[in-house]
Amino acid sequence: MSTPTNIKKFNEITGVVLASLYESFPVRRAFTVERLFPETAQDPFEEPSINHDAIFVTETVSWLVEHGYISANIQYGYSFSDAVLTAKGLELLKLTPNALEPSFGEQLVEAAKSGVKDTIVNISSSVLTSGAALLYKTLTN
Repeated sequence: MSTPTNIKKFNEITGVVLASLYESFPVRRAFTVERLFPETAQDPFEEPSINHDAIFVTETVSWLVEHGYISANIQYGYSFSDAVLTAKGLELLKLTPNALEPSFGEQLVEAAKSGVKDTIVNISSSVLTSGAALLYKTLTN
């Protein structure tokens, strides 16, 4: 069974956001959805409409905040201020899948710079899966 489109999109957005914050850690950042995801920009000469892509990005960032991976203030107009990785987010990105590979964070930064969406999606999925596994391990011990 293949991964649903919305989950792939969620993982891609997650990867780009986490990579961006990993690169600037511990400095807090402000960013707009359009700056981080230029494809969400609407043509200023067209009649305004609901920007579903920008809403999806905003909801993804909100989810990352609500589940403790990042800290950020969500502003009006698809923008965020004071965004930074939390301790949980940083620890996950510092994880090394095996001794011969760079950390998840380093892999995400490289994938985001190269723009390879499938790699971003796969690494993001691994990061979130690792976070869930660590949480489960903590709760059962």
